[in-house]
Amino acid sequence: MSSIFQKFKLNLLENGLIEAGDKILLGVSGGSDSIALFELFLELRKEFPINIYVAHINYHLRGNDSDLDEELVKEKCLNEEVKCFILNVNSEVFTETCGTGIEEKARNIRYTYFSELKRKNGLSKIATAHTKDDLVETLLFNLIRGTSPEKFVSILPVYDEKSCILRPLLNFTKEELSSYNRSRNAKFRFDLSNEENSYSRNRLRNIIIPEIKKINPSFEDSLLKFRKILSKEEEFITKKVLSLFDGDNILRVKSSFFILKSLFLNLDDAIRLRLIRKIRELLLGDLKDFYYSQTVYIKNGILKSANFKYSDKFIEVYINGSWIIIKSKRGNYNYE
Repeated sequence: MSSIFQKFKLNLLENGLIEAGDKILLGVSGGSDSIALFELFLELRKEFPINIYVAHINYHLRGNDSDLDEELVKEKCLNEEVKCFILNVNSEVFTETCGTGIEEKARNIRYTYFSELKRKNGLSKIATAHTKDDLVETLLFNLIRGTSPEKFVSILPVYDEKSCILRPLLNFTKEELSSYNRSRNAKFRFDLSNEENSYSRNRLRNIIIPEIKKINPSFEDSLLKFRKILSKEEEFITKKVLSLFDGDNILRVKSSFFILKSLFLNLDDAIRLRLIRKIRELLLGDLKDFYYSQTVYIKNGILKSANFKYSDKFIEVYINGSWIIIKSKRGNYNYE
């Protein structure tokens, strides 16, 4: 039994990430990481009662190479008697999909398809092949673009209960997975577009991170250690914010939250900002399209003016006497 498989299995079982009878959909592109994901779950299936399925998306962005990727995945699924779902994407679908670039559009298409398959087929989890390298790249990418501490620590969790997305390879490097594939003589495809530095992610992977590692060869471990430290501090701050909801100083009435203004004024700035973000999250279900700059603007407006008003596509914020009111424009969207 390989040490990689042993580590994979223990991580899943000891942390309760899978259960007997789980129906798990694997996202398999045909590349090294996703083939390793497939191979590891095939091994696990021999020892633990789970059912696995495979989903592959052909974006038709790389000509014949895209079709060869699809053929490899279909052939492997046929040989292993695993049900395979294939989605073929044309240029019209890309045009209609939200996103600022091809990478984001492809990601949105991918996860929408995975979610649809899960719902239609009664599957329990979706497993993706994100690696330790992918996590580091994503963390650094978000730092460069700008992110908040709570978003930083929540990037690519091992398991997301809301979406049921499982990322069981986050403890492994791409090199480890390539070695595992070689040990099993597993065929996989090389995506030559990963070498094209016209994509932001590729520039980060191929140019920026290697330069950073010249300064600190253990850069990846340092970044992950920083994330772990920050995560502990985030847990403390989150508990502090949630404790404010115990009592009569913050009230929820259907699609609105009422915050006693005197309470808000006496809070530390860091807690004020987190409180605004937490309420927005509770009202809408997430923090999508709500940026740190908006939170600061709302906080400063409340402190400076008794007549402050704020409005965007999702929420309204205004002051009424002794109360600060934050109201969802979607009505009773996430009322519990």
